[in-house]
Amino acid sequence: MPARPGIDQPFGPSVVDEDLKIVGTEHVYVCDMFVMPIASAANPVRTLAALALRLSQHPA
Repeated sequence: MPARPGIDQPFGPSVVDEDLKIVGTEHVYVCDMFVMPIASAANPVRTLAALALRLSQHPA
């Protein structure tokens, strides 16, 4: 997912946009841990579940 250094700054470059859609495509979404802008030492299962839930509620 795109990262931004501060709340008032725009998103930086990324493979997916903030809706998890692959940039430059139509109707192609990805929900996997590779979309995270940083690696975490903690178990990322809850984050991945939250991303999957968010994507499932996104209008097609």
